[in-house]
Amino acid sequence: MRGQYCPKFVFFAAMMLILCAFSPVWAASPPPDFACGPDFNPFGAIPPHDDSAGSVTAASLVRLLPPSGVEGLTTGDGTVWRLADIAFPPDIVAQAADQMGRDFGRYQMLEPVSSMPDFAGRQTAYVRDGDGQSWQADLLRAGLAMVLPDSDHDISTLIAAEQDAIGAGRGLWAQPGYFYQAATMTGAATGRFAVIDGIVISVEHREWRSYLNFGRNWQRDFTIAIDRDLRDILEMRGIDMASWAGKHVRVRGTIEARGGPFIGLSDLSWLCLRGD
Repeated sequence: MRGQYCPKFVFFAAMMLILCAFSPVWAASPPPDFACGPDFNPFGAIPPHDDSAGSVTAASLVRLLPPSGVEGLTTGDGTVWRLADIAFPPDIVAQAADQMGRDFGRYQMLEPVSSMPDFAGRQTAYVRDGDGQSWQADLLRAGLAMVLPDSDHDISTLIAAEQDAIGAGRGLWAQPGYFYQAATMTGAATGRFAVIDGIVISVEHREWRSYLNFGRNWQRDFTIAIDRDLRDILEMRGIDMASWAGKHVRVRGTIEARGGPFIGLSDLSWLCLRGD
């Protein structure tokens, strides 16, 4: 009856207050931060080329024509452009092209990243919407592309967008063969270009290269090889690879079989340290 004391209601209300008070503990964890080469900037540092939304000082308004595919974007003056710092794996090209055909009208701000054309004669650029958000980041967040750094732009925003898609299993990340945990990799991964996460167990230096070991047995476990030229770049920046033992690392590259699964690092920007 109305106005009558109700123990059940009081108990329910008290439980709701407790749940609200402790909800931050149970809230979803924020995505991990990654600091990528060659500088491995401290987490939270502001890099020299910030790709966050609003960073459009070098961008200009252009008339972008409807794309005929993922590999070339044409502006009204006939120049062909390529989206910098991402790649489209074959399994996702058709879906990515379809999405780009629907969305291209939103992205009309173009920011060139190099004055030199690529091997196909295309210029490279970041293409952004009116709020400064890059098309690259939106495609990555949808799982329709993979980060493949090829400019001197900071890629932290792109890495975060890609991680969002990996964590949610969107697009290409719902398919096997693109993302592996180092601890559970097998020979079936050989030949794949993939993203690999793992914890470095030890760092081993030899005359011509250094090795990041993800297990005790290189004939079975995953290894990253870093050639002397790349190692010299790290040393010039004051980065001691020995400190990476015990760190969570993310790398991308083509997986080879050299005893266990193996990646010969092609570019320092393809290697990232995780912040947790």
